[in-house]
Amino acid sequence: MKILVPTDFSETAQNAFRHALIFADKTQAELHVLHVVYPIADTLDIPALAADVISSKAEAAREVMDNYVAYGLSQVSNQLKSPPKITHSVEVGGPVAIIQKWVEAHSPDLVIMGTQGTHSTIEKILGTVSSGVIARVDCPVLIIPEQADIQPLHTIAYATDIQASDPFEIWKASQLLAPLSAVFHIVHISKKEEEADEGILFKELRAYFESHPLGLQTQFHHLTSNKLENKLNEFMTNFEIDLLVMFRPERSFIDRLFRPSYTQKMARKTEIPMLVMKT
Repeated sequence: MKILVPTDFSETAQNAFRHALIFADKTQAELHVLHVVYPIADTLDIPALAADVISSKAEAAREVMDNYVAYGLSQVSNQLKSPPKITHSVEVGGPVAIIQKWVEAHSPDLVIMGTQGTHSTIEKILGTVSSGVIARVDCPVLIIPEQADIQPLHTIAYATDIQASDPFEIWKASQLLAPLSAVFHIVHISKKEEEADEGILFKELRAYFESHPLGLQTQFHHLTSNKLENKLNEFMTNFEIDLLVMFRPERSFIDRLFRPSYTQKMARKTEIPMLVMKT
């Protein structure tokens, strides 16, 4: 398994790197740590000077990277069976575009990155780097909230409002997470007025996995509420969920702008790691 870990060297990113080290240890994965240097505006109309400044920033970032990786390893060394193979690189450009380019070129199985949630109106409109990565890369993305503690992932919840791709995405998630040997909760969430029709579809989904076992201890739940995010958070608290998994279908720009998905809402609110599956 190959995992990409983007970093901006912040404490939030360092926390995500620590989580990535533990996850790689459990899944025998290799890690690649990527830092992106923003290009600078050439306000002096001297391209050569701008290029020198960017080159200096990139070289400084490479020196910081060695210490960053060593520090992360030192913080979790007593929790690792053996340190995973780690490579790293520094590139210049816009973070989301560079991360997307790296994913397309190297086809990692997973991206792990930190998130600070949404703190301002402009972030709600334009999105954070983590939300941009979730929207544009084609592999699963595991986001680590800034305050998420490192702990064993014993209980996992896959929450869905019933999508045609659910059987495949649930199977993909179970394969990715199988080394964790966790209890896997499949949670159907629906508004009260949708309960009858959606309940039938969920029964079909449950029947499918009862006849096609995932190889994990699996439990099924059906939640109904007109405030689904609150209901799901309540469920996660009651069942002591360590990792939330949700599927993000492709949506138009207008849909994303005016009708945020449940996945997007939970990504902003979750206080535990959240794995976003993609088609």
